[in-house]
Amino acid sequence: AGVLAAVGVAGPALITWNHLGFWLDDLLHRRWRDQPVEKPVFVVGNARSGATWTHRVLSKDDVNFTSPRLWEMLLAQSVTWRVLFHRLASVEASLGSPVRRLLDLADRKWLGDSRIHPISLFDIEEDEWLLMSLGACQLSALVFPMVDDFDDLIHFDANLSKEARHNIFRFYRDCIKRHMYARHILGLERAWGGQLWPGRSLAPARTRYLSKNPTFTLRLQTVLEVFPDASVVVMVRDPFKAVPSMVSYIAHCLRMFSTPTVRYPYNRELAALCLLHYTYPIAVSRMGGRHAQQICVMHYELCVENLVRSMLALYRHLGLNITGFMAAELQREAQFAHAYSSPHHYDLQLTCGQSEAEFIEQHRAAFELFPAYMPVRKSPSWSGPIETLADNSLSPPRPLLRLASAEAMHDETDWWSSSPCGGTPCTRFQPLSSPCLSSSDEEDDKANGELRPYAEEIPGEGHDDDEPIWLESGAS
Repeated sequence: AGVLAAVGVAGPALITWNHLGFWLDDLLHRRWRDQPVEKPVFVVGNARSGATWTHRVLSKDDVNFTSPRLWEMLLAQSVTWRVLFHRLASVEASLGSPVRRLLDLADRKWLGDSRIHPISLFDIEEDEWLLMSLGACQLSALVFPMVDDFDDLIHFDANLSKEARHNIFRFYRDCIKRHMYARHILGLERAWGGQLWPGRSLAPARTRYLSKNPTFTLRLQTVLEVFPDASVVVMVRDPFKAVPSMVSYIAHCLRMFSTPTVRYPYNRELAALCLLHYTYPIAVSRMGGRHAQQICVMHYELCVENLVRSMLALYRHLGLNITGFMAAELQREAQFAHAYSSPHHYDLQLTCGQSEAEFIEQHRAAFELFPAYMPVRKSPSWSGPIETLADNSLSPPRPLLRLASAEAMHDETDWWSSSPCGGTPCTRFQPLSSPCLSSSDEEDDKANGELRPYAEEIPGEGHDDDEPIWLESGAS
């Protein structure tokens, strides 16, 4: 009750505070409206599929990307408040940073023990919290678990009118403009060592806004309508791991702010919702126009297996260059990924309320789209293969790197998969568009202890269609 009372007071106060800042922006920083937002990058996908990790890895590259931190989204959505707080922090730092030390202590005490993922006021977070000031933040459902009242926000593209969708996302775009404009003002102040008159210049267009929101997965049509030059990275993970983890994560959040009568509230409904996070991005990619080139798929398992290779493919797709600093950071993150072992293990029946056969049937379309995740050993109650989809409406866009077979994933052996060309084995990083080895060629290569590299044409700007991207095959 005390937590909800605090939220009930702090929520309206923060909304009022931020709207006061918006009003002051139009007086003191009028040129924020002219700030361009070009080629933003949106990381989406089912929750617990590596979107947070990908977001935080990419955010280390502050030459190419910029993202707001949690304190900025809660306390300083406007240019005015952000510039004010940064200037106060500069003064406070000259006095030995006593306030910052207190904030760090409180940050570790109240947020440092989160079981969801590491959270800090001074780290980047999913920026749907910006929509709190508009009363359109789906994450509020974790605090006020009246799920039926949030149905329109959950099924955003399907339930809301185009006008309503665009009104909400125009506000979101304005928040991004303010972030980039304030970032540039503060950057120039640090570079020139002096104060600037408000509105002196605009942030360079080459810096791309980077967003991570699993909730935006069911808003992709609106995202691409409001940001027609955006790139979308869809994170995909084995449903048998991602879905129970997501159900458990939601249950943990609900227990923080309410007293559910069951261990995993809404578990069947959440499992059904997860299916849309696998299929809807594919449906959007086939709506026509440039959507198929704007949406790419990244498999969490391949990022863990070889983060550097995965990120190089993503940067190539985005038409960006990796700095030396970022290359070193990727090497460090790759070492961490190989050393990390999740402490969580989930019982499918307990978490999702389903047997393996029921789970496979419910997520049939996801397994059709990503057959590498189909388990080899099915429960005795499961009979027969999954039915083939009647049409090709959910044919996925080309992943940057192709995930291989379920046999390899479940047996922890070398990853091999069936070829899209018709039955010929391909190496684990075989791109969908590449020709396949013949059986005899492959046997010769295996006998010689080597696997051939394959060329892949990754769609996207900044890539010469005549120049293939060579992705090394075989074991690292």
